[in-house]
Amino acid sequence: MKDTDVTGWFLVEQDFEGQGLLDLKEPIEAALPPLSAGMEVAVAVGSRGIDRIAEVVALVAEGLRAKGCSPFIVPAMGSHGGADGPGQKRTLEALGIDESIAPMFSEWGTVDLPSQVLPGGIAMAKRAWGSDAIVILNRVKPHTSIQGEHESGLVKMLALGLGQGEGAQRLHALGPKAMSSALGQVAKEILDLKPNIHGMGLVENAQDQLCHIQGCPATSFLRTDAELLVRAKALAPSLPIQVMDLLMVDEMGKNYSGTGMDTNVIGRRRIPGFKEPLIPRIGAITCHGLSEESGGNATGVGLADVITGDLQRRIDWPVTRKNVLTTGFLERGKCPVVATTDREALDMASRSLHGREDLAMARIANTLQLQRVWVNRRALEGLKDPRVVAERDLIFDGEGALLPFEPC
Repeated sequence: MKDTDVTGWFLVEQDFEGQGLLDLKEPIEAALPPLSAGMEVAVAVGSRGIDRIAEVVALVAEGLRAKGCSPFIVPAMGSHGGADGPGQKRTLEALGIDESIAPMFSEWGTVDLPSQVLPGGIAMAKRAWGSDAIVILNRVKPHTSIQGEHESGLVKMLALGLGQGEGAQRLHALGPKAMSSALGQVAKEILDLKPNIHGMGLVENAQDQLCHIQGCPATSFLRTDAELLVRAKALAPSLPIQVMDLLMVDEMGKNYSGTGMDTNVIGRRRIPGFKEPLIPRIGAITCHGLSEESGGNATGVGLADVITGDLQRRIDWPVTRKNVLTTGFLERGKCPVVATTDREALDMASRSLHGREDLAMARIANTLQLQRVWVNRRALEGLKDPRVVAERDLIFDGEGALLPFEPC
């Protein structure tokens, strides 16, 4: 990386649609299902870092208690959290969701339900299945490997997330193409067997803020999930420059994307048999850190070309392997070239571009928060009417560590 590549970086601010909700109480109360007093209600919650998720869960539990129900929390995250009960409970606690909100049942055990889609039947969390009603609480958004009418959201949590590790394995074993169509069919089979299942779909804007909350009964569960996905795709964030030589990602993690880095943002899926997106088109990607919230799960690290030694040391390989093997996307779990320092990572990535001169580069905090993106002068020249709010140089300390940009 030449010295000229570290000078003249610009913070570009993007405008995204979707006003964030200031108060959550009213829309959550409106989205609660009309349940009867005395019912025991399982509230299914996943591992994603959803905006104000602890507040959302607390308001749902409070609203259910106001109806005379007895809510309890069930982790619904498939193979995440180490694919065991204690690990999934710790994952929720790290998100601020604990037994001060409602009792939490994370016992590892499923029941098998009949299915015309899955040869081994549908796996379902035993404790949730034995309740009087289930409320599926999840964010609806584009998925990083599934493409179809149902991606990441209510249907996926019901069909896969509540199946714990076994349920996730059975669906992923179909492969990404078949699984995309199977999600809706499996969810319908579950709803036919237990009609007292309700959804509460959450949609975020590009600033990672909740902007829409919508409830649905079993009769409109699949339709609502599909409609919210269309809305979420329209609001999804993206990079301001779609073709570049080098992208620096300060931090990856499960709290930003199920694959650590959102494949829709970086234009890389790494799924055998699937073509990569035409855009974004990025020559090389460096990743410099792994979030604490990810709990050592570095699924998606294989999407990068170069990582730092600091990131590598933070990886919990058994946890990562379990998640990667469940999905079957082994490329995403492969360790890239490891650099000793941030500076060396950028040097390696630059050399991999085979002497390409005057590199167009960008730097982001993560693939979720993209309202503000740093670009160098070459990349800035390719933007139409950019709104520049700050200018800095890349600065490294004496040991080659990249210092944070301010403002971020």
